[in-house]
Amino acid sequence: MVPPGTTSLTICTAGKARTFTSGYQAVAGALNRLPTRPSTGRCSPSPESSRSMYQLLFSYPEGPLVSIDIAIGCYPEVGGLDLQSYRASTVMPIIQQLLKAK
Repeated sequence: MVPPGTTSLTICTAGKARTFTSGYQAVAGALNRLPTRPSTGRCSPSPESSRSMYQLLFSYPEGPLVSIDIAIGCYPEVGGLDLQSYRASTVMPIIQQLLKAK
């Protein structure tokens, strides 16, 4: 989901954005370990849970950003331009820890 060579990660959620230039590589690694399938570009809400949205923007020295959306309470929860994964349960603790650390 996240090609190698990133230089920073910006996490956008609830109207806030935080950029990290170090310490974010565990997020990329966790995303890359998720089982994936081709993206449908759609998310079906789950009736039993509320939604939390995160947009992850990975920057590179050259070329466009890689954007990955995490929508807790949707199916699938993780979606990029080309790939998606059904659960973000292994990624979210890393993101939450990163957001608390700074």
